[in-house]
Amino acid sequence: MNLSILALAPNPWEGVWMNRQQILSRMARRCSVVYSNGLHYLGDNDGGTRSLRGSFEYRDKVCLEYSPKILFRNRKVPWLDRMMLGFFKKRLMAQMNSLSDPKTKKICYIFHPKYLDYVDFEYFDLVVYHLYDDFDILGHGQWKEKSREAVMRADLVIASSDVVASKLRRIKSNGIYHIPNGVDYEFFAQEDLKALDNRPRPFGAPCIGYVGSVNEKLDFELVDDLSDHLSSTKFLIAGRVVNLSVSDQVLWDRIKAKNNVEYLGQLELKDVPGVIADLDMVGLFYRTTDEKFGFACDPLKLYEALAVGRQIISSDIQAVKRFEDVVTICQSIEDWEKAIVTYGPDGVEGAQLRREVAKRNTWDQRVKEILRIFEKQLSDN
Repeated sequence: MNLSILALAPNPWEGVWMNRQQILSRMARRCSVVYSNGLHYLGDNDGGTRSLRGSFEYRDKVCLEYSPKILFRNRKVPWLDRMMLGFFKKRLMAQMNSLSDPKTKKICYIFHPKYLDYVDFEYFDLVVYHLYDDFDILGHGQWKEKSREAVMRADLVIASSDVVASKLRRIKSNGIYHIPNGVDYEFFAQEDLKALDNRPRPFGAPCIGYVGSVNEKLDFELVDDLSDHLSSTKFLIAGRVVNLSVSDQVLWDRIKAKNNVEYLGQLELKDVPGVIADLDMVGLFYRTTDEKFGFACDPLKLYEALAVGRQIISSDIQAVKRFEDVVTICQSIEDWEKAIVTYGPDGVEGAQLRREVAKRNTWDQRVKEILRIFEKQLSDN
């Protein structure tokens, strides 16, 4: 079946790679994919990267849309906003038409509820809404109603988290699928890094690390307490800092200032596997209360750590429960302290066991399953 996909997501393609880029770059090997971040609102900072007329450029076989400066959204003038959005939709559909023939099935694949405004339901054969986070909670619930509307109107809904998928099935009885995140196995299970399985780590003291976004998912209180109680353990944190509350910022500043904590900042993607490989343990320090979106996440870092082969200690979030044979799950700070203090290397055999689990959870497998669902839905229709 020939498919043409228009994907709308908030993160720039060239930025930190999320599940959006992993999924769509693989889909582009089989069908045409146009990727857009949509229009900026008048007055918002667009980074100065847009040209007057915009452009379409290819990366990773995906056609990337860069919106023109002459098109923008407007919060204050509704009729102008509708007109601009109409012009922009025509721009996207013209590009899709140029990449496919009339018999090609056209899919609109949105990764955020704000893109529901961009969907022309009469033009597309299939509309898919992919929730990579719990939008009932994210951003203090500002997207809850729009997300519920997108769930009800989409033909298919995909949730990365089974917590989110279960919640959605209570408001819509069909068309809800749980597709977990995955890993680029070949990139993270590099042969030269496997040689590190048996050698002493470079930090001297036992080292537990977190490599991922430093945001409201992270349990700052837990990291603060653990780094106080376990002063002989090194804590390494790497990742971009995103939208911290005042209270989280205070704790984060305190954590960074400690002698046994090292913050590396945001890493380049090429450096991530090596940093994980140098750790003794990977810590998934996530908040576990159900009103925090960390509780409903499906961490990319879980799968990446498995592929590198490192031991993993995690908060008791739903996503790790199906990996309890290869992940130490902690329900209290006492559990965390015990798991870290009693750490012992398990060498090549332990690392290989974790890599075998990662091999069963790759992005290639996830994309194959998503495309199977698309084709089945289109055939049934």
